Amino acid sequence: MRELLRRFLALGVLCTGFAALPTMGLAAAAISVVIAIVLYAAIPALARPRSAFIYERVPAVYGPDLLGFLLITVFFALPFWARSGEAYLWEDFGLLVHPAALMSWPLALISAAILWFSAHYAAFWLVIEEDGLRINRVEGERLVAFPEIAEVKPFRRGLPNWLRWLAPVMVAMGRPGAAGAILLARDTTGISLVLADGSTIAIHKDAFEDKLRRVLKALRGHGVAFAPELRDVR
Repeated sequence: MRELLRRFLALGVLCTGFAALPTMGLAAAAISVVIAIVLYAAIPALARPRSAFIYERVPAVYGPDLLGFLLITVFFALPFWARSGEAYLWEDFGLLVHPAALMSWPLALISAAILWFSAHYAAFWLVIEEDGLRINRVEGERLVAFPEIAEVKPFRRGLPNWLRWLAPVMVAMGRPGAAGAILLARDTTGISLVLADGSTIAIHKDAFEDKLRRVLKALRGHGVAFAPELRDVR
């Protein structure tokens, strides 16, 4: 769970610093960025075997983290920035933040899903052993014996529709790069290990393609059944 802790501690510092920008100036935002980077880097990842397969860090972990921090921080701080220009209105009504929070804070909460997924990519590793696949995820480490795997099926998951709705908002806020990244995002594909107890374990292909081929080869070598769509995949 330290991958989640790493992200949400850094996020808390960023949100605090950028929300204080109207009253404390750019220094607050700059200091929060430095502290967030230190927190992000200081929390060590759990040790993993040297032979473990992991997702490529830039496309699967660091890129999504950067996008998630940007979206969440801006959406959270926006009502504080809007409030700073109309102090008389908030003094009369006793409001702490701009009513824009009703729109922007739910978007910040939704955007937190990006950090949730990047934490899962960061925590994942896989080792091919003689009797099965040793897999570590956010939920913990387990050995999946080859006889436990009933079938290997294709996996596909598209970007949530709600995330695509953020693109126009980002353009309006002067963040065309982030909007373009959302609109150009591809579906996530890979394989799903269907276990004998009915549970499944997804292994994504993106940023893991060469390693996934070796996993498929090991599964075939141990006689694991493949869905028809994957029988010709090498």
